[in-house]
Amino acid sequence: MDATRAAQAAVTRLLAHWDDDLADAICTPNVAMDVPYERRRRAIAEAVAAVGADLDAEPVADESLAPSHLRWWLPGTAGRLRVEIRLAPLAAGLVQTLVVRAEPSER
Repeated sequence: MDATRAAQAAVTRLLAHWDDDLADAICTPNVAMDVPYERRRRAIAEAVAAVGADLDAEPVADESLAPSHLRWWLPGTAGRLRVEIRLAPLAAGLVQTLVVRAEPSER
């Protein structure tokens, strides 16, 4: 779980200040192939804006389904931002799956 928490910290930095080189350093190549960085950056920015997420805030909750998995939520003014990672089994702490979704507040 230490590697997963380290990846969480790296992904948190990446979300706050996207840098393709950092993304390449912390993610397996399939992450960019699954969703190109430009499209991923745009989708993350839209999700952040949709809920007014504070990317510098401490997570309001987190959960793990396995040692290589972590899901956490960042607070927003109109909901929360869900961030989920799964580490690659053979790639020493590299993120294989990165999902960021807006979860708007119920009205």
